[in-house]
Amino acid sequence: SAPKSGAVTALGVINIVLGSLVALPGLWLLLRAFFAGPGADMNPFRPNPGRGLIGLQFAIVLVAGLLILLFAGGLIMAGVGVVRRRPWGRILTLVLAGFAALPVLRSLFELTAPRTGLSGTPGQIFVQLVFIVVGICYVVVSYTILLKSRHAADFQ
Repeated sequence: SAPKSGAVTALGVINIVLGSLVALPGLWLLLRAFFAGPGADMNPFRPNPGRGLIGLQFAIVLVAGLLILLFAGGLIMAGVGVVRRRPWGRILTLVLAGFAALPVLRSLFELTAPRTGLSGTPGQIFVQLVFIVVGICYVVVSYTILLKSRHAADFQ
């Protein structure tokens, strides 16, 4: 059997690490939804006029957290599949890399939009630039490695 490509293994490890990092904000959103949502409605002295909005915020934050955790779980699964050279791991990585490009493009547009320009503190702009660079690198590396014929042969 031919030796396994180090680039493919590295991509699998990157998927697992990135999935673990992406899971952190997803878990934070779930904790925020469960502890801030229903608890914010507690007022024993008078009725809360914003009760419906608190419920809506809870639902939005809960759904966002679950979607982020679903994406993170997919990255971890894809990483394991790529490290084990499973065809489904390759396909899942390609699909998730495509989905990862969407928030990167949105951030890039938001950062360069003429009406808003570079708004925010320098720290916020720096974090957004790091997010954009990491996202672009992930998408480019994923597609470059997995679509090369010699690396695709590892998944046969």
